[in-house]
Amino acid sequence: SKVAAVGLSPFPTASMKAKSLQECGALAHACEVLERGMVPVLHGDAVFDDVQGSAILSGDVILQELCETLSPVSAVFLTDVPGVFTKPPSEPGAQLIPEILVGKDGSCTLPEMSTAEHDVTGGIEEKLKTAIAVVKLGIPVIIVQVGTEHAAAALRGDTPKVMTILR
Repeated sequence: SKVAAVGLSPFPTASMKAKSLQECGALAHACEVLERGMVPVLHGDAVFDDVQGSAILSGDVILQELCETLSPVSAVFLTDVPGVFTKPPSEPGAQLIPEILVGKDGSCTLPEMSTAEHDVTGGIEEKLKTAIAVVKLGIPVIIVQVGTEHAAAALRGDTPKVMTILR
């Protein structure tokens, strides 16, 4: 089955000050989208920064803000890979980690990580830091590959067969 989704851009409604989020009008729009029974899809973007002129607002920051504001049942990261792997997925022998258990203090065992040179927002390492912060709020986080039946399942609130879940 299909998911009614609406893309929301943080620019021009978001602003930062010294790389710290000050305002994000997309959050209010996300609430309206949810009230209408649809799924908001947000992404990182270049936004105005009161100190340095402009900055990159990471989608990870937006997800954490949404979770702190709305207390959802779960949070979903859509990525270009099926989840978190034991080592970079391009390396031979990399295996998908289906579950990462996070302690109340945020402790967990994470695999070795690398960030692609073109990823200015921190890659999987920053996603995991954000995911851990969200799990500490009592919200499980699903990391799943965009454009797959597994992503659709996660967005419907179902449990995907292929994913990484942090709880």
